[in-house]
Amino acid sequence: MNKRWGGLANNGGSKTIIRSADALRKLGHAVQIAAVNDKHTWAKHPYALKEVPKNYDAYIACSVSDIDIVKNVKNKKYKFWWCRGFETWQMPEKKIIEKSEKIKTIVNSSWLLEKFPHAQLCYSGLDLEFWKYTGRSSDKLTIGGLWNGTHKTKRFDIFEAVMKKCGDRFNYKVLKDKYNDKELLKFYNECDIWLATYELEGFHQVPAEAALCGNYIVCNSLNSNGMGDYATTKTAMRYAGFGELISTLDAVQTLSKNNGIPSLWEMGKDMRTLLETKIGNREKNMKRFAKIIGD
Repeated sequence: MNKRWGGLANNGGSKTIIRSADALRKLGHAVQIAAVNDKHTWAKHPYALKEVPKNYDAYIACSVSDIDIVKNVKNKKYKFWWCRGFETWQMPEKKIIEKSEKIKTIVNSSWLLEKFPHAQLCYSGLDLEFWKYTGRSSDKLTIGGLWNGTHKTKRFDIFEAVMKKCGDRFNYKVLKDKYNDKELLKFYNECDIWLATYELEGFHQVPAEAALCGNYIVCNSLNSNGMGDYATTKTAMRYAGFGELISTLDAVQTLSKNNGIPSLWEMGKDMRTLLETKIGNREKNMKRFAKIIGD
């Protein structure tokens, strides 16, 4: 597998590559990650190579900027692009689509199929056996969210506006530091509501992990938020504008006062069922991934 680490200094993109590679190894496949370094991921790994290995059966670009590197490998082996996000910060939309038409493409969310109808869909999967609800005892609801001050589409300004508007009616926790999995499990379980403001993602993994830990998901109504595969009107609350978001949070707060905080976990059970059945674990999805690569 080929990867030049970009600006994905978060819990999602880079970690997904590493965990997926590990799952493929457990299934008996030899996988290497070509990377300049691993400083842009929370999940450290010992497998980073400084150059693209030779004589492999398949080469996979994990960033749109790596497509040309994979295409130019001098052999006739299988070559793919694993599109995990619509990287318009790397190059214009038209150029991304043109590049995808020249290489076999795998996407990790349904909305990306709308951009690349020639692609095949394969989720990266979730670590279902690890993320779990462990209970919480605070008498005030806590809103959690993922910080990112780099890209405008991450919309952390909305989270800040919520804190200003709602004040001390809620507690707030911002996922910003580099946590290991145990610390992250604890973090998720200290939150009741996960406010997902991002507007441009592939498969938005962090809210899914939070949901598996009992968080009720509140997100925008955009298809490109990366949550359309699991944040349905049945499993989450979706808002179209800031005023609607505040009304949604008011409704959730009222619900918690009437029925107790655990009722949010009850509301989120449909989400967990959907994540387990529709998305599935990483091993299941990497078996499908390997089959696609071998076709």
